[in-house]
Amino acid sequence: PEASAAHRPKPATIIACVGSDDYNGPAGQCDDVSDKPVNTGYWMKVITYSAALNPRKVTTETLIIDGPNPLRIPQAGGPDYPVYNYTHGTYGTLPLREAWDNSLNIPAVKPEVVIGVPTVVQFMRSVGLYPVATVNNAYDANAPLEAYGPSLTLGGYPVKLLDEAHGLATIANLGIYHDVEAILTVRDAHGKLLYQANPDA
Repeated sequence: PEASAAHRPKPATIIACVGSDDYNGPAGQCDDVSDKPVNTGYWMKVITYSAALNPRKVTTETLIIDGPNPLRIPQAGGPDYPVYNYTHGTYGTLPLREAWDNSLNIPAVKPEVVIGVPTVVQFMRSVGLYPVATVNNAYDANAPLEAYGPSLTLGGYPVKLLDEAHGLATIANLGIYHDVEAILTVRDAHGKLLYQANPDA
């Protein structure tokens, strides 16, 4: 029987992959997007907050000031990186859990700045996520740590969809990594079991 929704990350089984609402459209077939890097968007905040919570640099009750607006992050050899919330407003001082729950950008970037972008990238790689950065005019998932900037938390570096599944399943499984599994069983025409996925592998 299929595992309950609460336990699916444990064996890292792929339950479904949907490219778009039109299978025959340009993004309709999931294999088109599962193995090429795409922009992650705001779900990357899960990774940044997890990277900051993991070494106990913050807790879910740590207060974060949602400001200034914009938050300007200095970048080596370039202009400051401005960070705005989606609404372009600010919401005072909040516990981390509320800033996270409301997907606020300014509070999300602050833990990244405190622990450092390289630490977030290393954490990502430790849970099976390999964001690509541009090195010598080409995407590189193993780019040097200094190739990444503060836009990482807001989805500025593409990641493969399968890597997203790896990373989020590993975090949901409290740090235990399983390779994703798409084929659970294989039987022959007579029903004889030829292959059974092992969730403990």
